[in-house]
Amino acid sequence: MDNLKTFIQAVCNGDAATVEACLMESPELANARDGGATPLHFAAIGNQREVVDRLLDYGADINAIDDEYGSTPAGWANEKGHVEMVHHLVVRDAKVDLPRAAAFGLLDLVVELLTADASTDTDGVNTSGGWGMPIHEASVWGHPRIVEVLLAHGADPNLKNRDGKTALAIATEQVETNGTATSIVIESRKPEIIAGCAKVVEILKRAGAQMN
Repeated sequence: MDNLKTFIQAVCNGDAATVEACLMESPELANARDGGATPLHFAAIGNQREVVDRLLDYGADINAIDDEYGSTPAGWANEKGHVEMVHHLVVRDAKVDLPRAAAFGLLDLVVELLTADASTDTDGVNTSGGWGMPIHEASVWGHPRIVEVLLAHGADPNLKNRDGKTALAIATEQVETNGTATSIVIESRKPEIIAGCAKVVEILKRAGAQMN
């Protein structure tokens, strides 16, 4: 246990040398769990890119789901607002479904997934990823272009998410509360998210979306 705690601390601190030394001695640490999350979760949310790469080189599961939030390392990075880290994990082959692609702001991937769904599952655009449908995810994170694309592909703007909120209600609340729903993001990301949510509100209103 002490060895794991020391390792996790090194991961969180971005101490790549210590992480490397620990992994050389005990490779299984790459997929150990502390509080239900893997070292890769902690490295991702801490924006520790060098440590992320070391962990992946030693076999860390890039798609591991944490026990509390049911999220991947890419999801943790996104929650903190580390856009470049999210993109890096995707490049390193993190699996991303349509709701997550919408949340992460991955426009090209959203289009790709929608195109793939068009021939197999016409309801994919309105399928929940747990918390909400792709349009809810794009709305809370302030991705107006993705909202437009989702609407063009048949997204229903009046569907409600797990909390009983429509996309318009979600985006409006983000603007009015300065991003309460994405409260742990780094300060530098907040203005971008709020500005994006304001544009989302305009788009959804033009589409005839309802608040309730």
